[in-house]
Amino acid sequence: MTTKGQPQPKNAPWYLWPFAFLAAPLFLILGMVLLPLIGLACIVCSPCYFYQQSRHRRRNWAIEKQVAQQGRVVELSQIESALRKGEGTLLFDSCAPSGYDRIWWTPDDLLGQSPQGELILSEAASTEAEFAEVSAFAEQCHRRYINLEFGTAKLISQKSRYVDKHYPDVQKCFLVHWEPDYYHISTCQFGSSTFLVCPNWPTGVTQLFLIHRARLEGTHQPEMIVVSPPQTRHAPWIYRA
Repeated sequence: MTTKGQPQPKNAPWYLWPFAFLAAPLFLILGMVLLPLIGLACIVCSPCYFYQQSRHRRRNWAIEKQVAQQGRVVELSQIESALRKGEGTLLFDSCAPSGYDRIWWTPDDLLGQSPQGELILSEAASTEAEFAEVSAFAEQCHRRYINLEFGTAKLISQKSRYVDKHYPDVQKCFLVHWEPDYYHISTCQFGSSTFLVCPNWPTGVTQLFLIHRARLEGTHQPEMIVVSPPQTRHAPWIYRA
């Protein structure tokens, strides 16, 4: 019994039925072949993945032990008050495409030292001169603050759990240095938060709150980074190279 006004389900045309009967066994065979291959790939790759993760953690602990001898390791609780007040700058240090390896903190105002000062992200490094100037500033940040031998920034211990949303007012610096001669960041201001980011991203739109990375083909710049404005529902930044 049907109810008037309700849409009735439509059956597939009769001439498509033979294709369905033929496709079903093919998909079944394909699934039987692919599933074992996928499982085998997972089994083979899992030890490599866990080995790399273990090696990565050991390296970070070795770095933490090294800088601890210089008195440059702090627990998050030791700088909690300063972070909530928006004092100083957090530096997110990345030397691999897997993400940011370590978080450092300095009481210095990196934005105040920037040759560009406050600027809109899409206006960053519009000329080669600005590009070179910002690159030099990025290299200076790395050398002065997070250099393992004579940097001045404090490394936040891996024992601490950093939650970004707890510190909306502190400046954040995302510094990528995958190659010895590669340091490149720029500055942008949004509300009470300051971000230092890599310019020269191809024209595109980022999603809110996310950091996007992409390798540019044919260049020596291993990674370009765009950071969306935090704590807003408005349209994301559009970044133009």
